[in-house]
Amino acid sequence: MPIHADSTRIRQIVLNLLTNAVKFTEAGGEIHLIVEQYPSEVVIRVSDTGRGISSDQLSTIFEMFQTGDGVGGGLGVGLAVVKGLTEVHGGTVHAVSPGPGRGSEFIVTLPNSIRHAA
Repeated sequence: MPIHADSTRIRQIVLNLLTNAVKFTEAGGEIHLIVEQYPSEVVIRVSDTGRGISSDQLSTIFEMFQTGDGVGGGLGVGLAVVKGLTEVHGGTVHAVSPGPGRGSEFIVTLPNSIRHAA
């Protein structure tokens, strides 16, 4: 079943999540992209076996200019953009991680009947 959304912005959400996964996963690690469609929503999951996120950083990881512990060379805007674009589409995003060195997963949930974003 197709969903109606701003395809450019949905691609940007996925690209930002994959870019972060690549940035924080060592050579030989794994990155997975899973898209699941349910009757009322679409769930996009990006998981990796990379650096992981400490529990205290999980609550702030989507804030603008948040760079975690400063490793990775980014400006800290990618995940804030993901959050903003997801919310504009009526969805939610959150991250889970068992802790440093144990990978992470980012989960974006979008309604099947996405309102059109500006």
